[in-house]
Amino acid sequence: MPKLIHVVAFSADHIIGLDGKIPWRLKGDLGRFKKITAGSPMLMGRKTFDSLPGMLPGRAHVMLTRQDLPKTRQTYSVGKSKEVFEIHNTLDEALASPVLANAENVYVIGGGDIYRITHDQTEEFFFTYVPRRILPDAGGVDVASYPTKRNDNLVVLDSEEVHDVNGLSHVYINARRRRAGEQDFETYYEFIEHYAPKRAF
Repeated sequence: MPKLIHVVAFSADHIIGLDGKIPWRLKGDLGRFKKITAGSPMLMGRKTFDSLPGMLPGRAHVMLTRQDLPKTRQTYSVGKSKEVFEIHNTLDEALASPVLANAENVYVIGGGDIYRITHDQTEEFFFTYVPRRILPDAGGVDVASYPTKRNDNLVVLDSEEVHDVNGLSHVYINARRRRAGEQDFETYYEFIEHYAPKRAF
């Protein structure tokens, strides 16, 4: 089985999307995303696939959906490369497909439901943490959130605080599950709580 890796940006209240859109724009984070996922297949839900500007070069696109869509495998020309696009209805079916089963790493890129069903199997995490709360007070908004558990036992491997060109501060975090004998790493939750805002803004 390939190593599953989450790539996700979320706010202090763990929001990853509002009404199907990312509630911030971080130019540097887009470059980081491309660098991390280049050359490896990506696993995503239908809404995430629909939000992409098109097929991204250098990456197979595997879509997981509960909708009654036929299992699909197609190849598209993207610039000078040809990229595979697949549709699957279950996670087991997707992971058994050659494009994922034969990969060293599979990058899970959203949305919330896909993060949830793959979370316990995921070994490594590339987080972009935006230290502000964005959940609106008013209802009627389609909210997507990232799953978090206090017993995840994640450790921070490295981090970098960044100020984007638009002035929005955020933190890049590379984390993974704690391994036996690792007692001296800062836990992911200790790290997040250090950066968590004291008030909404």
